Amino acid sequence: MPRAFDLRLNAIKLAQDGRVLTATAVAPPLNFVTTEFIRDLDRLTAAVDTDDTVGAVGLTGGLPGRFLMHADPRELAVTG
Repeated sequence: MPRAFDLRLNAIKLAQDGRVLTATAVAPPLNFVTTEFIRDLDRLTAAVDTDDTVGAVGLTGGLPGRFLMHADPRELAVTG
């Protein structure tokens, strides 16, 4: 399994400082939780689980004043 920091993710931006990995949600304009974000988060947690270079993970929102919104209503309409 690759180092967590080296993953190519679409909905999460990664930064690492020492053993602290910061995962920033990237889903403008409102930071809705999307299926792409959930897939990326699943891949990230699997990689972190086996990555000795990571001791802690911080999850943050990429938009000022917003962390994560609920599910994107447009995706809910499609996936039911």
